[in-house]
Amino acid sequence: MKTDVSSSANSADLPRLQSFTSRISGIVFALGVSACAVFAAANGPVLWSGAELRKAEQVKQENRLFCERLGMPPGGETFATCIGVLSDVRKSHGERLAAEAAGVF
Repeated sequence: MKTDVSSSANSADLPRLQSFTSRISGIVFALGVSACAVFAAANGPVLWSGAELRKAEQVKQENRLFCERLGMPPGGETFATCIGVLSDVRKSHGERLAAEAAGVF
């Protein structure tokens, strides 16, 4: 007993089902990207400010260690001068890096 698949009632639904199943991976990908975007939008500012605080603390610690190594303890007038000079050096270095990235050098 042979059955003709093309004459069955479910044969009309087959292309629609194949079309839907071929789109599942795209739908899942789009949902994943959307979830990541929502997470980044919700938590981005908090993560950014936390990173900025850690960076500022690291610079402060580097300043203290460097100036102490040169014999300028915290609280002294020379320590403040040392911190100022280090700030200038960091600024110049940042400008050089930006110029390199822009293709000037």
